[in-house]
Parts: sequence; C-alpha cells; structure tokens
Amino acid sequence: MKSFAVQLKKRREELGWTQTFTAQQIGVSLGTYNKWEKSAVPPKRKYLTVICIGMSVSEEYFH
Repeated sequence: MKSFAVQLKKRREELGWTQTFTAQQIGVSLGTYNKWEKSAVPPKRKYLTVICIGMSVSEEYFH
C-alpha cells in the first residue's frame, strides 16, 4: 500500500498542479501542504474531504 503522501504527490502531478496551486485550492498554506507531501503530518479529516473533491478521487485512492 502506498502512503498518503506518495499518492497525494502522484495525483497532484497527474493533474499538472504545483504545490502552491494545490494549497490554494484546498485553502491551506503552502507549508501545511508541503508537510502532507513529505509525510510530516496527515491532513485533518475536513481537509481530506476537500482534497478528494478537488482532485476528483475517492478517499480509497489514498489508502
């Protein structure tokens, strides 16, 4: 199973989005988003939902 961080980065790159653009779409700072991609901290549940909607994936994509 791939980690959340790996899947998050993979999907962002598939969409052709920068980290800055993705953070803006989700409504978090670039620093917060970067921590998610680096596996430093997982996103809060409310942000996971926003990520899934914005990136057009289900939560299962990240598991």
